[in-house]
Order: sequence, then structure tokens, then C-alpha cells
Amino acid sequence: MITLSDIQKKLAECIKQCGMTQTELGRRLGIKQQTISHYVKGDIMPALDTLANLCKILDISPAYILCYEDESGAKDISEVFEYSDGTHSVRHKKG
Repeated sequence: MITLSDIQKKLAECIKQCGMTQTELGRRLGIKQQTISHYVKGDIMPALDTLANLCKILDISPAYILCYEDESGAKDISEVFEYSDGTHSVRHKKG
């Protein structure tokens, strides 16, 4: 089971490893450095739009932050079906 703590740890890890200062990252997101610091400490989570923009800036998959895939992009699913129109359906592992 994925927990909020798992997601907070991934988020903090990515922010720490991004190579940008918290001030620079905050500037690019339009938020204060202190807010980034709170994300790193796990005090608060970003709003969904901020999380999406953070993933874009850090060039990481939202699925990685949300613990649905590892760094290589491997997903924790048993099957992915692709339909002819390009959409996908996912069948998750049981148990």
C-alpha cells in the first residue's frame, strides 16, 4: 500500500537531487523558498497543479513521485493493454 509518507519521501528526494537551490526552484514555480523547504521536510504537500509543474521542472514522472514506477520507468502493474486508438487500460496486481 502506498502511503502519504512514501510520496513525501520521493518528493523530498527529487527536490534534494535536482541540482537547483530551493530558492531557484521556488522562483520557477512562483512560490516561496520556505514552501519548498516545507515540502522537503514533509510538513506539507504541494497542490496538484504545483506538483504537476514541479514534476515538469524536475523532469520526473508524476508516477515516480506517486510511487507507481521506479526510476527506470518500470510500473508496479501486471498488465498494460493498449487499444487501437492509443488509449491504455491497466490491470493492477492482486494481493
